[in-house]
Parts: sequence; structure tokens; C-alpha cells
Amino acid sequence: GTVAAVETLNLGTEDRPRIVTDVTFSVHRVLKGTTKGPQFTLRLIGGTHAGITLKIPGSPTFKPGHEVVLFLEWTGENYAINGMRQGLYQVSRTADGEKVAQRSLEGLCIVRPDKMIEHRDEPESARPLSDLFDAVRTATEEVTR
Repeated sequence: GTVAAVETLNLGTEDRPRIVTDVTFSVHRVLKGTTKGPQFTLRLIGGTHAGITLKIPGSPTFKPGHEVVLFLEWTGENYAINGMRQGLYQVSRTADGEKVAQRSLEGLCIVRPDKMIEHRDEPESARPLSDLFDAVRTATEEVTR
């Protein structure tokens, strides 16, 4: 989908701010699940409002007009991005016009069962968008078998 709008709000007070960012997406394609319409809005903790910034390490940021692929989970009340930045691919075009998807894990620390901590600050290699869609379709088919 495409980021249609980004709005940062303070749901708290000036003395005790509670900053959130509402990001509205226009849906282009659904690979699994359903949507209730052509647009939906995610509420993310953090952002900048009236000169006050709240930043959550590993939380993604969005700009209107950017094309993205999101992996979402239902929390019982609304949708959330699965695994913070892990569930977000930025879409861009190569010099020859091919759409590619790339995931940045900046700010994420992954803790393994053996207690080893991996810091992931380098973006993954870009891959053709069609390859990402094929991988999701294959994984979805395997789960439903």
C-alpha cells in the first residue's frame, strides 16, 4: 500500500505527554486476510508533537507517498505491525523500473534462546517485489496444508 497520511497527536497533557502517530494507508493488495475498505489507519506509539519527541527503538517511521508492504497482526482491538520494523518493507524502483522491497532492522535487538543478542542496523538486501509476494504466497499455502 501507500502511506496516505501521517498525523502526530498528544493524547496526554502538556506536563505528561502521550505522543502517538496515526498513519493512514491506501491498500493496493492483500496477500492474506482481509481489509474493511480501501484505507486503514495504524496508531503507533511515538512521534514528534509540539517540539516534544518520543522515539521507540525499532519502531518504524512513515512519510506520505511512500509505498510499503506491511505484515500486520490483529491485537483484538486493532492492527499492529508484526515485529515492529521486521514487519515493514519499503518499496522503491531500480534504475530499470523494477519494483524492489527492502527491510531495515535499524534499532532492533534480537534476543536468541541462547541469550545471544544480535544488533541489526544494516538494511537487508533489496529483493524484487514479485519475489517477496511469491515467498509470502508459498509460506501461506504451507501453513494452510
